[in-house]
Amino acid sequence: LAGTGKSTIARTVARRYFEEKRLAASFFFSRGGGDVGHARKFVTSIAVQLAHSVPALQQHISDAVAARSDIVGQLLRDQW
Repeated sequence: LAGTGKSTIARTVARRYFEEKRLAASFFFSRGGGDVGHARKFVTSIAVQLAHSVPALQQHISDAVAARSDIVGQLLRDQW
């Protein structure tokens, strides 16, 4: 149910994992929260965080963006 603390728990777990250097990426949606109110920035945000957190992914992500320079404007499923 709304208001039962699910988001608070998820953010607390993510923060703890981040502090322990065990979190590769996170994204939390928020109603009325600008860029986090919809999925448009989801893939981009996760990709950037993964590239920073997992160095082995940097080249793969870079190659994908180079191959599809318009990827940010694509449908979410195509970006994924």
